[in-house]
Amino acid sequence: MFVIFKWYRHSFAATCLSILSTTFYAVGAFMLVGYILDLENLRREMSLPEALLMAAVFLLIGFGCMKLAARVALNKERKLAARNAARPAPIRPEPAPVSGGFCPKCGAKHEAGDSFCVRCGAKL
Repeated sequence: MFVIFKWYRHSFAATCLSILSTTFYAVGAFMLVGYILDLENLRREMSLPEALLMAAVFLLIGFGCMKLAARVALNKERKLAARNAARPAPIRPEPAPVSGGFCPKCGAKHEAGDSFCVRCGAKL
């Protein structure tokens, strides 16, 4: 099965090869269609085996370019993954533990995480 075109996110070279392979696919397909429909008197200029051979060559070159594009993209992705794996994780400071506070209503000391004052019952 032929892949028409694929955009490779991290590899410009692979994307260019993919475009090139699409061009070769199109030329090969148009060669066959042109011969079958006798566009521009193509049958008079070449025989059927010549047309089939030229179309096959263009399709094989297109297939080779697509395989090469996939290989180039895979190598690029492996290099990016290795580079990202080599980077150390950013160090984030841990938040300081909250030690509690005082009730706004009665001034009693409370522990961290308390929702209500133990002395007066006010919401903290």
